[in-house]
Amino acid sequence: MEYFHGSLEAIYWEVETASAFVIANLPDSVSAAAVIAVATRTGAFAEVRVHEVLTEKQLGDVVALAQGSDKVYCPPGWAATQRDI
Repeated sequence: MEYFHGSLEAIYWEVETASAFVIANLPDSVSAAAVIAVATRTGAFAEVRVHEVLTEKQLGDVVALAQGSDKVYCPPGWAATQRDI
């Protein structure tokens, strides 16, 4: 992980399904994708899933950005629901 400027935080093994859960701290999504590319290249893993976790500040930024999009984006059919019938 050091090559990707990250660190391995923990590995958990699930006995019943022979699954491994890895918690790693990586600087960005590109680094995570590179780690997956290296790990899956061996063929040792049948399936790899990535879940990006946001910090509290990042979540606040997401909410602020989403709220600001109301003026820019309206889902299809939205205008029809806003009319007085």
